[in-house]
Amino acid sequence: MQLYHHPYSLNSQRVRLALEEKGIDYTSYHVNPTTGKNMDASFFRMNPSAKLPVFQNGAHIIFNTIEIIQYVERIALVSSGSDNVAFSSGEVIEWMQKIQDWNSKFFTLFHIPEKYRNYVSKFIRRVIIARMAESPDLAAAYHCKLKEAYNTEEKLKNPDVLKRDKEHLIRLLDAVEIQLNETAYLAGEEFTMADVMLIPVLGRLVLLNLDEEYIATRPNIAEYWILVRQRPSYKKVIGKHFTGWRKYKTLMKTWCTVRNIDEVELGSNLDYATLTAVELGSHVVNRGRTQVHIVDRSRIWRSGCQLWSNSGFEMSTVIKLGVRNVDCSQTRIHNVDRNRTRVHVVDGGRT
Repeated sequence: MQLYHHPYSLNSQRVRLALEEKGIDYTSYHVNPTTGKNMDASFFRMNPSAKLPVFQNGAHIIFNTIEIIQYVERIALVSSGSDNVAFSSGEVIEWMQKIQDWNSKFFTLFHIPEKYRNYVSKFIRRVIIARMAESPDLAAAYHCKLKEAYNTEEKLKNPDVLKRDKEHLIRLLDAVEIQLNETAYLAGEEFTMADVMLIPVLGRLVLLNLDEEYIATRPNIAEYWILVRQRPSYKKVIGKHFTGWRKYKTLMKTWCTVRNIDEVELGSNLDYATLTAVELGSHVVNRGRTQVHIVDRSRIWRSGCQLWSNSGFEMSTVIKLGVRNVDCSQTRIHNVDRNRTRVHVVDGGRT
């Protein structure tokens, strides 16, 4: 059994907690989404969503977190050969789903300094474009991920997104606080998979230095947090990476990896003009001569000093045309000629 995961991923933490609690042996593979490793063709073919975690047992591959945890429970039951191991009850599954419904993605990104967030975002887009050029057969799937990256950036500009996520989190924690007033754990007096789903949420709040606002103000959750941190599974899965000075080590290691890959790997991959009209369904078919195939027009155009698309949009990647580097993050592409599928770039007043 193999698990593809990363310490920062909430869902990865949940699955690893379940595996540790059930005592299931597995082979661990770190896939760092911050450095774009989840966009590598080998991983992308296995999981086109590029999301973590991915659990593989032979030919059986599972992407859904709750389904993985339930699968782990079945493995534990078969392995033990005992009737003492039971599946999660309806109440436990209900709590698991309720916790899973809160998406931590935008809440987390909003609390990361904009400087670092934008740097990583641009880096990931460059990774996607490079991988698309390397694996044309996966162009459609990579195209979806590129659109998703742009949509994420747009949503981060909308304060209502953070407001909705915050309100959702508050409702969830208030419900947990009420439940913990009655029981020691989330679904009773015994530790269950519902707790496995909740613990990473609390860990994320601590990592973002929001524990005073969300945990300390709720006495039952605060007491619960002290209790669950004593478990060996927590110490191995979360505490090992994010307790005290260790979280700075993890952050620094990830950031340095991004910088190194950005300067070395992508520098060589993007020396040719990787024109991001791939966002609209096109891909590079000849790197040497920098030709591009416009899928919807079924024609091949030589790029020269022009960028093209079938509609106007902003590009946000650094490309190289000849010996001149052009930063298109602030460059508007316009003057669309739909018949010839070509646009002109205005860069600092020059065409």
